[in-house]
Formats: sequence, structure tokens, C-alpha cells
Amino acid sequence: MNMLSDYTMKNLTDKELSSYAHQLQKYDMDGYVGMIVTDGLLRKRRALLLYYMKMKGNILFYFKVSDRGEVLESQLEGCQILEGCVPRLDDGINEEYKFRITLIYPRIIEDKLIFTFYIRDRTEATAWEQAINKGRYEYMRKRFSELRNQLQEMTGNDPVEGTYFACKPVLDPGQLEVLRKPGTAPNGPDMPYLELSIACSSLVSISPDSVPSPMIKVSLFDESIGKWIKFCKTETVENCADPQFIHTIRLSEEQANTHSKVRFEVYDVRNKKEGIVSRIGHSDCRLSLLKKGDGLNTLEIKGADEEDNLKGFIYIQTYNSNGDSSRAQLVAKRLTQFMQSSDEHSRRSEEMLNFSKEIQDHSLVNNSITSSYRLPQNDSSEVLRVTEIMSESKQVWDITIGLMQVCMIEETDMLYELEELCGLNQRWQDRMQDLIEEKKSFINHYRSCIDHLSKHEAKQYSFKRSIDKKEVWLECMPTNLHVQTMKINSNALVGDVVKLASQYETITVGCPTAFNLKYKQGGLKKLLQSDSPLFLQTSQEKRVRELLEHFPLLLNNLKKNVYEVLKHGCRKQRTEMKIAMDDLGKWMGSEFYTILATPLIQESLMSLQQAKTAPLSPNKRIQSVVYNNNADEIQNDPLSFGFGDIDGECDTLNLLESDYSLPEMIQRADYHLYELNNKVTDFVNDDYRGRLQQEEWDILMNPSADSLLESARILVSQAKLALLFSIYREYFQLSESGYATGIKGLRHRKDICFIQAAATIAVSFTIHLKSNILDWSFMAQLHNIGFLIHWESLISTIGEENSMLEDIEVTKTEINQSLYFQIISQSDDLYDDKPIIKGKRSRVIIQVPVSQSLFELLPYPLQTGQLIRVNWILFNIGVNEQQSLADRIGDSSIQDRINTSSLNDLHKYFMKYSELFLFATEDLGKSVEDTKKMLDKLHELVFQRKQKHVEILQLSALLCRKMNASRITSCKSGKDRTSMSSTLEQCRILSLSHNLREDIFYKTLDAMRLTGTRIQNAQKNIGERCYAFNKLQRMLLPADYRPPDGSYKKLQT
Repeated sequence: MNMLSDYTMKNLTDKELSSYAHQLQKYDMDGYVGMIVTDGLLRKRRALLLYYMKMKGNILFYFKVSDRGEVLESQLEGCQILEGCVPRLDDGINEEYKFRITLIYPRIIEDKLIFTFYIRDRTEATAWEQAINKGRYEYMRKRFSELRNQLQEMTGNDPVEGTYFACKPVLDPGQLEVLRKPGTAPNGPDMPYLELSIACSSLVSISPDSVPSPMIKVSLFDESIGKWIKFCKTETVENCADPQFIHTIRLSEEQANTHSKVRFEVYDVRNKKEGIVSRIGHSDCRLSLLKKGDGLNTLEIKGADEEDNLKGFIYIQTYNSNGDSSRAQLVAKRLTQFMQSSDEHSRRSEEMLNFSKEIQDHSLVNNSITSSYRLPQNDSSEVLRVTEIMSESKQVWDITIGLMQVCMIEETDMLYELEELCGLNQRWQDRMQDLIEEKKSFINHYRSCIDHLSKHEAKQYSFKRSIDKKEVWLECMPTNLHVQTMKINSNALVGDVVKLASQYETITVGCPTAFNLKYKQGGLKKLLQSDSPLFLQTSQEKRVRELLEHFPLLLNNLKKNVYEVLKHGCRKQRTEMKIAMDDLGKWMGSEFYTILATPLIQESLMSLQQAKTAPLSPNKRIQSVVYNNNADEIQNDPLSFGFGDIDGECDTLNLLESDYSLPEMIQRADYHLYELNNKVTDFVNDDYRGRLQQEEWDILMNPSADSLLESARILVSQAKLALLFSIYREYFQLSESGYATGIKGLRHRKDICFIQAAATIAVSFTIHLKSNILDWSFMAQLHNIGFLIHWESLISTIGEENSMLEDIEVTKTEINQSLYFQIISQSDDLYDDKPIIKGKRSRVIIQVPVSQSLFELLPYPLQTGQLIRVNWILFNIGVNEQQSLADRIGDSSIQDRINTSSLNDLHKYFMKYSELFLFATEDLGKSVEDTKKMLDKLHELVFQRKQKHVEILQLSALLCRKMNASRITSCKSGKDRTSMSSTLEQCRILSLSHNLREDIFYKTLDAMRLTGTRIQNAQKNIGERCYAFNKLQRMLLPADYRPPDGSYKKLQT
């Protein structure tokens, strides 16, 4: 098959293309099609013209056709390449061309957003759709991959190995472990090759009368350049000559093998705020000594001069990955023996669940940064091994692009709607043309953003920096999205008892809001106030869209009812046929006509008639003067609905271009229903019913049935056009009223906020699903009551941040109403693990692929495609200096409204949760009772009048974690306030759930903020290793949310 690439097409002239088309003797598909073109020099007109289209390989050629219908093969009008396109078959534009095929190019920026042609016959339209699908580059690539895998299974060899086509080898799942980023330890970011725990003793202070506050900086010697390279530092231990540092030093295998020596420099921190330090001394050690294995090494600390006295001792406890690996293997061995034993299934499931968390892969994240600690416990000699991991999401770009494509395709559908509104007067035609240009501009903007995102996807980092939050092409990307993970006691083994890791995940992100559109008119909540013109228009459009969704169902139900009548007739079932006909008449009167006769449709039809070019003359209108001899029968028959007699000879094919009123069109459908009923009655009562052959039956009944269906279709089509016209009529009225923010601006703002929030929640869902997929209670929770999300917001209620909070409030409602997840089985392609986004704005479905082995473990409803509903619980407490101002002179009603609403939503979810698990097991039942007490306490806190009531955030987060919720924390940029909150939550978890020693709680908190992963988040965003607070801002933060001295300064972010 001849295939041309997009690059080749761009380098061919028109003459070369025409020559190539003539050289081809046989085509894959050809036929006459209709295409809309624009002609005219002064006044542009759009006309539907006939073309002859030929398809070869992945190219569509179309030629002009003469007035006599002859194909002018010498006049090649153009061609279309089938690469990166999605074909779609829809209803056509008129009665001649009943079907339309559209090629949508989601990722290509061109003047023509779509390519559309029209076809007369359904069979031909279906054939074209199938041929285009098979000719697409994506289909050929899929077939190539399938055939390649089949050959490899048969022969054991890759048929294209060593060739250009072997760029993506077929891998065994076990081989994936070696496909890791250079410099990353094989065991993953949470298990280093070498880990060093440091302590000192007998440190000598620079000042004789004071006790030192030591801090250690670590450097590595690089033999290749002959220099010491700064590596990391520990936290500061105040006023202690014998410090034990809780922050450990981690080295990957590459770092340990490429550097020969390590230096420990000890400093006395004399003023943390100003960063004033004095050097006590240093100690050097060869890395080969530390790599020998687990053990304690003692080093002397010497001063700068060789003659200096001894300054103290430094103790290095080494934890080698070899030992950790041995313990991990022992854990796995004992678990295997346990699984093979005859113990209870519940114990096996629980143990397997814990082990699965240990061996989960890191395919969903990249660019991980780690920090580790060794922490003592209360009344225990055991030490908590804690690892912080901050990662970027690999999927956030694809999810954002997919959500933008959903919005773009819906805007494209609106272009189709505008095309259908033809036959209007010149005033309305001009308006429609302006709106079409506006829609094209809007779609072009989305295309440009998608193109930039697609190119940027291949770069090193996978997040949007906070300093880029106003970039237009990044407007829909979540700001500074990271996956913050804390693991505790990984692979610990005490005697015969296996203790596996506990894992806690939090998504940290900036506020989902339209930074680039600014907040001159407020946020979404203010724009959509009940007395706002935008609220009235969007409410009207929502009602119309809901009504339009009923129309396809109406026609399908009508077809089913008519089919039932004809089916019983063919089988000579007299009684059943009469019952089916009676049911059809009752359904038409009670449902079909009732929906189509609503006031909204009647008003819309009247408006559409007024906007038509010219009304029909009176002699063309339906006359109710025929069939007078049957008038009494019609009036008395239960299938007649009181619209009088109609002219049976009227041509229904012209109804779309007529100005018939709604009662007149219903009369037409009613007449055909009456006609069908008469034939059914005659057939049931007359004795010839037994003598009719199949062909005679079709001749007798099918015309009336077809006429009924056709008149009903035209009636629905006219109602649809009228409703669409009513939407755009309100749009024009709003634009002409001079309202500053039009529908375009409102929709744009809603799209940005929705996509940012939905992408964040989608990342949270995929991470949470991977960690808990073997937890039966979590999976039961998903398919019975939905996915629970606790979103903690730290936005203030004054100024621009108040408008951001308005954006979040409206977006939360839309997410809960329209976002769904679906778990699907991953395809055979090992690279095909990206979520798939489908639907439209009012109903977005994100399909998350999992491996076949895991998919088979899901509950049956989830395997059969059940949708998982999102339950977003949002609590907001402003904590910065702006909130202090708002509490005194501002208005915090929006915060109270959000928290009260979320409390009610959480209570409703808990009621379903308790019904599901209260009597499931003894442990779950006790957990439900504890959660109920926490919910009652949260209710009290929400209704307390207290400024910066952060206990609401802390208790609600703990409560939702007990109910298997995913956690998200955000502030304006997801960097400073978010870091304070996430580190505080980690320490609270260590204290409440893992018995962290009370006297080092705040020491651990300061260490995590000063030397942990979150301060590196600040460096990734703004280029400086510090948080953006000044002294006043720090002082006005709640006590537990204040950064330690030396970790903050005044910055513009």
C-alpha cells in the first residue's frame, strides 16, 4: 500500500500531487460526495457542491465534477492526509445528504480545523468511515505491532530487530526493571545504595563560654575534576555538644562509585536568621570504607590547621543497600511461605496487601527527590526509618491535553450547530458569521496550547513552575503539581515478625484558577450570581442542552414501538399487534408530544420563524379541509389528539425549510399515526390477513410506518434547530447589552479551572489506585459510593485570592456533577499506559488502564465498565497575613459557605460509608465508630467562630484518610503555605500513628522544612532554596505553620 507521510505532503507541489493521483490505477475507495465551499468576490457565499473523492492508502483525493456529473480528473481540487486524524460519522445537512463524515485533527495547527464531506447513503457512509479508519497511520501502526508480536511468539525472534522499525522493542515485563533513568538506584528512589546516619560528641565551641549549635555540610570529591562538590547538609541541633542528627545522608550507586572521598564539615550556627556560622572543623573519609557494609565508623574532627587540637568526634552509622536487599528477600521468602500455608484467607489478603505496597513500581512518577530520617519512638528502642519522596507526575501533561481536546471538540460541534442554522435573514446571517469566526479563534487558541504542550512533554521536567502560572500556553496545566510521599519502616524485620512499610501520599498543587485571565470582575462565583446576565444565559443553555439530550432517545423509543407493531403483524399475531399499536398511541400522546410541546420549544420555534428569510405564502400552508368524511372518526379515535384534519398530500421533506408552527407539525405526525392505526385495525378485523404474503404485507404497512417515522424525525429536527437558535439568540442579546465578560470569557475561565482541577484529581486517582488496588475495602468503596477526595485549601478571603476561591467553589460543584473514572485493562503495548479521556464538558470520563493481572482482581462491576463517581470534599482556611486583614475588616462568608457545604457532603458520604462497612469486619466496624466521633467533633469546629481555625484542616484530613480518601493540599502557588501544611501533616502522622517521641516533634518538623524535599520544591520553582515569607508574614502565620529560621526570606514569586 502506498503511504505518504505528513512531511512528504508538505514538500510536494500541486503538479506533483496531481501527477501522483493520475499514476494510481486502483483506489481503495471512491465515490461522489458533497462538500461546502465558500465562493464570491465581494459577498462570500457558502454552497454545497458535488465532488468525486478517491482514496489510496492514507490520502484522500477529491476532483471537480461538471454540471453533467462527469468527473474532471484533470482538475484535482485537493487532497487530505489521514495522519493524526479521528473520523466521525454524524447526521447530514439536509434530506439529500443525510450523513456527514468529519476528520478531526486534534494536534495539528492549521487554518482548517476540520475536514468535512457529506454522503447520501448510509451504506456508503459506513464504508467510507471503515476505509478511512483502516487507511489511517495509527491503524497501520497498530496492525504492524500486532503482526510483529505474532511473528515473535511463533519464531522467538523479533522480525524487525536492528531495523528502523525496531525503535520500540517488545519487552518482557521483567525486563522493565532495567529501563530506568541513569543515576537512579535499581531499588527505586526510596531505597538508596548507601545511607549514612550521623552523630557527634565532645564538640568544642568557638566561644569558650557557649555551647555550640552544630550543623554538618557534606561534600564529595570528584577525581575527574579534582574538586570537592557540595552535596547536602543536616539540620541544626541547637545548644548541644553531643548532637544526634535525624536527617540522614543518602547516596545512589552512581554517586558512591564516581566519588572517592566524602568530607564532613562541622559548623557552629551562631545566628540562624542571619545565616552566621563559624567553622569548627572537618573530617575526611574514603567512601570505600563506608561501602564495606553496615557498621559504625568513628572519625576525628580536626581544625583548619594541622596544629589545632582535636575538635570532637563524628560517628557514621552506615546502612548499605546489600543488607536492605537481604532483609527484603527474607521478607519476600517468608511471605511466600505464608501464602503457601493453610492459614486463613483474610490473613493472606492483608499480608499480600501490605507487601504489594512495598513492591509497587514508580511508573507514574519521575524526577524523584528524596530525604530520609531516623527517628526515635516513645517507650521503644526501635527507630523509625522515614523517607520523604517528592516526585513529578508523568501523566499530567497527557491528561491536560486530553481534557483540552474534549473542550475543543465540543466547540467544534458548536460550529456544526451554527452551520445547521441556515435560511435566516441577512441580519442573523451576519451575526452567525461573526460567531463562527469567534468560535474558530477560540478553537485555534486551544490548538496552539495543545501543540505547545505536546512539544514540551518531552522536556526534562513534568510540572508548571509557579513563576510560569500566567503563561498563556500553560493556562490549563495545574501549577507546581507534585506527588509527596512519606514511607515509614520499609523492609524492617524484627525476629519472626514481618513489619512492612506504611505509605502516605499527598498531591501538592497550586490553586486551580485562571491566573492569566486575571480577576478584574471577580471569580466564577461572582460572575454567576443569580442576578447576573451570565447566570441567566448559562442556566437557559443548560436547560436547552438537557432537553436536546432527550431527542435521540425519543426517536429510538419511537422506532422500537413501531417495530413492535410491524413485528407482530409479520408473525400474524393479531392480539399482540393491536396491543402494540395502542401502546404506541398512548406513548405518543403521553411522552413524545408532551416533551415537544413544552413552552421553551414553542417560544424557540416562534423566534426561529421570525428570523427566517421569508415566510411561506398562505396557499402553501397545511389546510385542514380534507378528509371531512372521516372527521368524526378522527375526533372520536383515542389515537387522535385534537389537532384536527390535515392534508395527507403535503410533502414532509420540505418541513425543515418551512415556517410551519409546532401544532401544524404535530398534526402531520398525528395524521400518519392515525393512518397507521387504520391499517392495523383493518388488518386485524379483515379476513384477508391470513392470505397476505411477506411482500404484500410490506407494501401495505411499511409506507405508513416510514411516513410516521419521517414526520417525527422532521419534527424533532425542527425543534432541535429552534432550541439551538434560542441559545445563540440569548448569546447575541448578551453581547449587544455591552456586558464586559461574554459567554466566551466565561466558558474560557470555566474550562481553565475545570481542566486544572480535573487533571489534579486524575493524577491523585491513578496514584491512589496503584497503591490500594489490592485493598478489597477500597475497591468496594469505589464501585458502591465513589472516590473520596479531601482537598485542603489555604487561600485567603480578600483581594485576588478571594476571586481564586470563587473559581474553586464553582469548579468543585462542576467536578462532582460531571467527572467520572473508569478502570480499563491495559493493552498489550507496554508503552500504552496513558489515561484516555472521553465525553464532553457536562460528562467527562477518564479511563485509567491497569495491567491485565491487576484488572482481573477488580470487583466484577468495575471490570464491566462501571463509572466511578468523584466526591470532592473541600475545606479552606486562610492562614497568611491577608487573612488576618480579612478577619478584621473583610468578609469571610465564602470560606464559611465552602466549609459548611463540604461538611454536609462529607456527612452524606459517611452515611453511605457506614452502611457499607459498619458490619463488614470487627476492625472496620470499630473504625467506622471512631470516624463518627471525629465527624461530630469536626461539626463543632466548623461552626465555631475562630480566626485561622486550622484544626478544621487537620481533623478533616485525618478523618478522610481513615475513609480511604486521597489527599490534595494547595495554596496560591503550591509552594510555601502548602509546604508548611504538608510537612506538619507528616509529623502529625508520625506522632499519632507511629509513636514518634514527643520531645523531637518540632525538631523533626524543622528538619523536614529546612533539609527535606519541600525546600527543594521552592528551588525548582524560583531558583532559590528558601520559602517566600518576610518577617511580618511569618509572624502572622499560625504557630505550627511558621518556617524555621534560615529557611525563608522576602521574595517575589
